[in-house]
Amino acid sequence: MASGHQSLRLTRQVEWEAFPEYAQAVVAVLGDAIVERVDSFAERVWTATIGGASFWIALDDWGLGVSLDPQDAEASRLIPGIRDALVARREGRSPPEGRCGSQG
Repeated sequence: MASGHQSLRLTRQVEWEAFPEYAQAVVAVLGDAIVERVDSFAERVWTATIGGASFWIALDDWGLGVSLDPQDAEASRLIPGIRDALVARREGRSPPEGRCGSQG
C-alpha cells in the first residue's frame, strides 16, 4: 500500500485461500483485531487495529505477498515494535517488553 510510510513484508508464502487464517493469526499475535475486509480479483486489503492505530494487512496475489502497512504516521511509529514482536514469536521468544503495539 502506498501510504508513504515504512511497511513490513510479512511473507511471500501465503496464497489467496490461506490469507484469512494468516491475517487473523498475525493480528491475534499482536493482540488486536481485523475491523474491515476488502477483497478484489488481484488483492485482499484488510484493515486491522494494532496498538490503537490503523493498518492495512494486504495480500497482493501477483507475487508481492503479504504486507502490514501503516495508514498514518501514528501507526508508522509502531512498525519497529511490531517487527520485533513478530520476529520474537517466530523464534520462540517473548516479545521485547513494551514494544509491540506501543510507542514506548
